[in-house]
Amino acid sequence: MINIFKYKKLFALLFWICIFTIIIFSIIPNGPEMKAHLGENQFRIDYALHFMAYFSLSFLFFLWKSDQYFRIRKHLLVFFLMGALFLSLFTELAQSILPNRSFNPMDFLFNVTGILIGVIFPTVLFRSN
Repeated sequence: MINIFKYKKLFALLFWICIFTIIIFSIIPNGPEMKAHLGENQFRIDYALHFMAYFSLSFLFFLWKSDQYFRIRKHLLVFFLMGALFLSLFTELAQSILPNRSFNPMDFLFNVTGILIGVIFPTVLFRSN
C-alpha cells in the first residue's frame, strides 16, 4: 500500500479547499436547476452533489487527521462532526435569505448523510485485521 501519510499537507489543503468550495457554491444566487428526467420521474442531481461534497469533506478530514493505524482521536472526530453539521446547517439557512434560493431540508439530509458515510467509510475501508 502506498504510504499516504506523506500527503497529510495535501489532504489538509484539499480539506480547506472543499470547505471554501461548499461555501461559495452555497451562496451563489440563481443556481442552475439540476434535474435528471427518467421517464415521468425526475431526480434532483444537486442531492447527489450535496452528498458528494460532504462525503469528500469527511473523507479528506479522516485522511488528514488519522494516525498510521487509520485511527482518529475521538475529540477531533467530535469537533469535526459538530463543525461539519454547523457548516451544513449554516449554508442551508443562508440560502433562505439569498435571491432565488431557499432552505431545502432534503439538501440538509443529503449533507448529513454525506458527513456520516464519509466518516464511517474510511473507518471500515482502512480497518486493520
